[in-house]
Amino acid sequence: MHKRIAKEDRHEQLLNAACELFAKKGFDGTTMKDIAARAGVTPPLLNQHFNSKEDIYSELYERWCEDVKKIAVIPIIDGSAIATIENLLKEELEQDSWYFEKLSGRDVLLDQAVRNRVGISKLLTAGLKRGSDVVTDSILPVVQFGIDAGEIRRGDAKAIANIIWTILGGLRNQRRNFAERFYLPTIYMLLELLKNDCINN
Repeated sequence: MHKRIAKEDRHEQLLNAACELFAKKGFDGTTMKDIAARAGVTPPLLNQHFNSKEDIYSELYERWCEDVKKIAVIPIIDGSAIATIENLLKEELEQDSWYFEKLSGRDVLLDQAVRNRVGISKLLTAGLKRGSDVVTDSILPVVQFGIDAGEIRRGDAKAIANIIWTILGGLRNQRRNFAERFYLPTIYMLLELLKNDCINN
């Protein structure tokens, strides 16, 4: 017999159970009975809170849309934009998960749960458009810091930030051995260009 708890707490418990299952088994691979069992409640009690699995997903999706608004603030290392960019790229190569998610404090399990569903690319795109812009909100301030400090003396700050973002995407999407062979040389070339004032307007 399930333990009596406050309605709000029960609602949260059911959402957490669904989130774990969606992340592990996917939306299509999870049933309402699975969610009830995971939460330790009866299906009728689950139905008191949610009429369908779609209702559960919709609430998780709205939470995800709020979560992606969190901005990843990149800490400046040793007062140097160059050192910060180098560290950022190396962290992305070495981390198992998306480094910006860790910096922003985003809910990784929630992200997995929402994404683990077939045919939702348009829904995800719409949500991400409502979220923070990694280039503008996270990378650009570091580049601008370098320009203001005289460390990066010339160049279009937004263009440089976009180049860094492109390299980061490559690091994330390629396997480690491929990234080490092809992306690390690109990283060092970029850093040398920034140091030597070769990325012009």
